[in-house]
Amino acid sequence: MLGAMALQRTRSKLSTETLLSYATTIFAAIVLSLALLRTPAILCFLMLFGGASWTAIMSLFNIMVQELAPDWVRARVLAVYLFVFQGSVALGSTLWGFVALRTGVHATLAAASVGTAACLLLRPWFRLPDTRLDLSIWNHWVKPAMIEEPEPDDGPVLVTVKYVIDPAKAREFLHQIHKYERVRRRDGAISWGIFVDTEAPNTYLESFKVDSWAEHERQHNRFTQADSELEKDVLSYAIKPVEVQHYIYARKGLAPQRPTASVG
Repeated sequence: MLGAMALQRTRSKLSTETLLSYATTIFAAIVLSLALLRTPAILCFLMLFGGASWTAIMSLFNIMVQELAPDWVRARVLAVYLFVFQGSVALGSTLWGFVALRTGVHATLAAASVGTAACLLLRPWFRLPDTRLDLSIWNHWVKPAMIEEPEPDDGPVLVTVKYVIDPAKAREFLHQIHKYERVRRRDGAISWGIFVDTEAPNTYLESFKVDSWAEHERQHNRFTQADSELEKDVLSYAIKPVEVQHYIYARKGLAPQRPTASVG
């Protein structure tokens, strides 16, 4: 209850990273007190704050994971998060018990306290992600003109995007578009690449492959408003409208369909 009440009052005033740092510091101090003090009444009082800080830590992580996961994948993200967390608790408890048997409970508590506090030193290199992202759907893709509507299971599907850019800005363009790989793969692509035309050095072809036509259509509903900023940065280098083409795998014995194209 103390942890929940403290979070309710401070979360609007302090960042998640600051709150986690404070809670971690308090928890480490309480664990150290368990190793050094011997008075039960004092330890019981201090453990109230230890429990509050632990509750705050877990609540902040749970909230952050949910805020960073889009709707379409939130259940799977939470499942993986809980699996990793519970597995870590099980492994950590086993290791802690193993060490305690050989060095004593008090020494092990002191070491755990120092290790917990030392995690704060990693803060400059491992910053927590920004949770103020807009993860609402941004379905802006143009439906391609097609000879016939593919079956949902048709595939794999190869999608290419042709960019014509200013050659003087090629380095900046490649830096930005390589950030796209994470987005494409997150949304369902099984492979991704960016290629330059050997005859026209200002022309680049982005390609990515998806398992099926249905999976490609799902990609349209996985692009978020937060991703739109990255796409705007990439498109800002194009001096012509980009050309998008879709290819479906031509299986043996079937007449191959012509590629469908759209400009967007």
